Amino acid sequence: IVPPVKVGLSAIALLSLLGGCAVGGAVADDLPDAGLITAADGPSASRDGPARKSDGPTGKVDGPIGNIDGPVGKIDAAPSPVDAALPTDAPPPDAPPPPKECSATFTNLLANASFDQGAGIAWTATGSNIIVPGSASFPAGDGSHFAWLAGFDGADDTLAQTVRIPSGTTELRLRFLRCNNQEAGANGTDQMTVELRATSGTLLDSLATFTDTTSGCGWQAFPTIAISPTRAGQTVTLAFAATTDDNGVFTSYRVDEVALEAACP
Repeated sequence: IVPPVKVGLSAIALLSLLGGCAVGGAVADDLPDAGLITAADGPSASRDGPARKSDGPTGKVDGPIGNIDGPVGKIDAAPSPVDAALPTDAPPPDAPPPPKECSATFTNLLANASFDQGAGIAWTATGSNIIVPGSASFPAGDGSHFAWLAGFDGADDTLAQTVRIPSGTTELRLRFLRCNNQEAGANGTDQMTVELRATSGTLLDSLATFTDTTSGCGWQAFPTIAISPTRAGQTVTLAFAATTDDNGVFTSYRVDEVALEAACP
């Protein structure tokens, strides 16, 4: 006798109640196929899902690979900044001219060396009427003009020109004409110095000194002064500076045909 079966009882439980009899097999055969799911079928079905999902990431790989082509193209299109910044051999428009090269023969570095171009050309003067025209009473040593320093009480006159000594100079010398009118009762307090100075005004070389005891007017060539060639490549100032005292008598110092000469024989 089969006991009553509760509605919804599973097929496996029903077979257990039947004790594994042949009737159980018949019941199992009569169950509809659509409602029967075995344990083996479940995991197999779930594995099929992840396998199909893997197709998505595989397809997405094509996107990043395609993006690589964009940056590569941009690199080829960009100009090279190194090529645009290549230097040229042309000097800047405001570059100073190259310094005068040393010559095998002596070359005068001074402009308006005879003063014949008049005042204010190449020379810088402190004092009044330093570069003057010659006259019958006081003719120039050569040409039309000369430099006249002092000649009155309390004078403090300077005449100077700045030049560059060429690089490579091995010989440097100074020549000029001079004419001094000494004061009566000379005591050495009037004087004129000839100096080579740095552009800052610092004394580099003291080349000559004349006082009111230095006799001689009538133009005469002062002995040539040799200057150290270690000044080669430097910018220097040649200066004549004259002072007088206030004792009522004074000395005049006249200079003409100045030559500051450089050579590298």
